[in-house]
Amino acid sequence: MTASMTSFARLDKQLESGLLTWELRSVNHRYLEMFVRMPEEFRQLEPGVRELAGKHLRRGKVELHLRYTPHAANTAVLSVNVPMVEMLRKALHDVSVHAPDVKSPTSLELLSWPGVAISESADMKPLQDAAMELLQEALTQMVEGRRR
Repeated sequence: MTASMTSFARLDKQLESGLLTWELRSVNHRYLEMFVRMPEEFRQLEPGVRELAGKHLRRGKVELHLRYTPHAANTAVLSVNVPMVEMLRKALHDVSVHAPDVKSPTSLELLSWPGVAISESADMKPLQDAAMELLQEALTQMVEGRRR
């Protein structure tokens, strides 16, 4: 049976700690090409995400986007990775020596740099497991959409 490569799937799952959302899009492409976007605290799931998507999809240009919105009451304690900030400060100094016209980042921009802001939250394993289960459901929905 011939299936289209163009499809879309979006699934949400409300958890005690927050809202998980997978949004998947695929368009025609000769090979399977995946683009995975997810919050930093889920980044270690990427190899498993690619493997699971590869089992369901053979071709197409596929975007897999995970969003996590924590509940305000469950937000974790936020701290700053001081050694990382110090490394960035030194790198910024080196850049300013060689390119004095380059604008320095603001404090908020530095905080958004991966690894600078550390969230000291509860165990992420249940949340990551829920994300993978939700991905499985979203991939099934996408494959069904391709068949339709």
